[in-house]
Amino acid sequence: MQRLKKSDKSPCKEWAGSRDKDGYGRVWCDGKYIRAHRLVLAKHLDVPIESLRIVRHRCDNPGCVNVEHLLEGSVADNNQDRAKRDRSTKLRVDRRKLTDEDADAIRSVYVPRSREYGARALGRVFGVDNATILNIVHGRTYTCSV
Repeated sequence: MQRLKKSDKSPCKEWAGSRDKDGYGRVWCDGKYIRAHRLVLAKHLDVPIESLRIVRHRCDNPGCVNVEHLLEGSVADNNQDRAKRDRSTKLRVDRRKLTDEDADAIRSVYVPRSREYGARALGRVFGVDNATILNIVHGRTYTCSV
């Protein structure tokens, strides 16, 4: 618990140690990383961490380890929380760098292995990597709007 920082402005207790790519605190335990909020809730409930299903945040703050903000639930509960708080579509849309119109333009000009209109060249133009361009061209992302 020495890795906590408390703010006067928020009731959350922030994990001040290492975090994963999603912002959750992480702890090295038994040869692997586990999420800090899971460990905190397991200790608070005095149960083995493996017995916990999903640990949900009432505060929507992945870095929070305040036991008053944590509760156990199912994947369905977590999905319902996300939908109620209108976080489902925001996460998906905010991560997209390109518009559907960009994807349509990429599909219309793409020429395999072309120096000017190939995946690498278009990736540079649109500020994405060539894998993103290929995913668009092959219909794996940004489905056709036509």
